[in-house]
Parts: sequence; C-alpha cells; structure tokens
Amino acid sequence: MNVFEGFPDVSLKDIITETPSGIDLAPSSLDLVGVEPYLYSINERASLLKNAIKPVLSEYKYILIDTPPSMGQFVINGIVAADRIVLTLDSSIFAKNGLESLNCIFSDIKEITGRSRSADMAILTRAGALCERKAPFEEMRLAFWHMITGKGTDDDEKARQNSIEEEIKATIKEVHTVPYDSEVYRAQTEGMPLAYISPESPAAVKYNEISEIIARWK
Repeated sequence: MNVFEGFPDVSLKDIITETPSGIDLAPSSLDLVGVEPYLYSINERASLLKNAIKPVLSEYKYILIDTPPSMGQFVINGIVAADRIVLTLDSSIFAKNGLESLNCIFSDIKEITGRSRSADMAILTRAGALCERKAPFEEMRLAFWHMITGKGTDDDEKARQNSIEEEIKATIKEVHTVPYDSEVYRAQTEGMPLAYISPESPAAVKYNEISEIIARWK
C-alpha cells in the first residue's frame, strides 16, 4: 500500500519474519480487508505484488505466494507475480467450479496484461473416504444402505474422485492427489509445516514427492 499517498513507506523486507521451521514468512493482516477498493483506483494494480517482490528475489531460491480463495485483485496480483502456478483444490464436487472460476481469472489477466497464463499443476487434497464431512441425514442414509445391502461406499467415493481428477486433467496436464491425513490439521493448529512436525505422514510423503517435481522445473 506504500504506492498510495498517506500510507507508511513499508517494504516487503520490513515485514519478513523468520519461523522456527527455517522458512521466512511475509504475513498478511486484517488491514488487507479494506485494500481492494484502493487497487481499482490505479492502472497498474495487477503488478503491485510483483514489484514489491523484486527487491528480495536474489535472496531466495523459492518464493511461494499463497493467495486467498476469493477471486479478486489479490489472486490476480499473485498470478501476475508468479513464474509458475500450482492450483490446490479440495477433492469435492466444488473443485470443478473452482477451476472454472480460475479460468475466468486467466482470461482477465490476458486482457489486462496481454500475457497468457495457465496452471502448471493441480493438487487435489483430502482425497479418501473421509475427505468430505457429510450432513447427519446423509450419514444415516449411507449407514442404512450399507446395513441392508452389505455394500460400502468406498467404490462410489473412488469413482467420484477419479471422475473429478479426469476432468481436471483435461485442462491441466499434471495432477496429483494428496490423501486425507489428520496430521494436516495438527500442523495447521500448531502453525508449523507438515513436513516439519510429521514428515512420515502419508500427506507429507506425497507433498515431498510433489516438491521434488517442482524443484526440477526450469
């Protein structure tokens, strides 16, 4: 916000914080809630984050930009600033909706900057029988169905996830699936990377495989 008159002259370097895991973090704050209206008042609003990152580019091998789930100027700034785009999606029926919304963002960016962008990789998270919490009535219905038929729902769940994965692969060439893992929530609660507190957990192992692929990107 230092590009706007009346705001403090604060750079990205001023807010970078070291964490116990060894990862430097440039955190956001609740002050960002009121930022978007300001962004619409300037022509170069899509490049603000890219310009803010330039002074620290030489200090890091990798810089990860985590954008909010809402489709707005923050996401546009993140995509414009990034060299590569990794799309994370919950393995639910809403994943396809998220992909459609992101494709609209890509179209807007091409119109604004003249540069075509697309996702280089998609990661489907929380895959497995526990990936979705069901409503109590739905849980009762499934339990009753299992009782009278002797059939489980694992096959249906697997088929549904395979269908979602195939549809996403039609748009994004590289798609990876991360299994449901309760250790993810423990890591979030403790505010630490999963690979730091539970490196042998199923999700951490998969994320490590994904990171090795990303490390080979040019």
